[in-house]
Amino acid sequence: MRQVDDDLVGAIDKTLYLPGTPSVVVRELGPRQLVEVPRSEVATLAQKLTATGLTDTKRGVLDTLGLKRLRQRTSEYLDECLDYTWSEAPKDQGESER
Repeated sequence: MRQVDDDLVGAIDKTLYLPGTPSVVVRELGPRQLVEVPRSEVATLAQKLTATGLTDTKRGVLDTLGLKRLRQRTSEYLDECLDYTWSEAPKDQGESER
């Protein structure tokens, strides 16, 4: 098990993944609240939407996830996600390329 390399403190907000799989996978919202979606997931979705030429990224994220209202807390969390940066954890010395 690996985790993305970011500046978040503690384990609860970390994005975990298996070696040889994508470090971040954008999933459906399902029963989760937006603030329960990892920042890495929201940031990846936002990057994909921006790459298509979308200018209102927050609205695009909400629409994609099936959400309607952009409340203050939602807007603040989206700002955190849009500012979030990470990288994949470096490979261990003995880990082979897949």
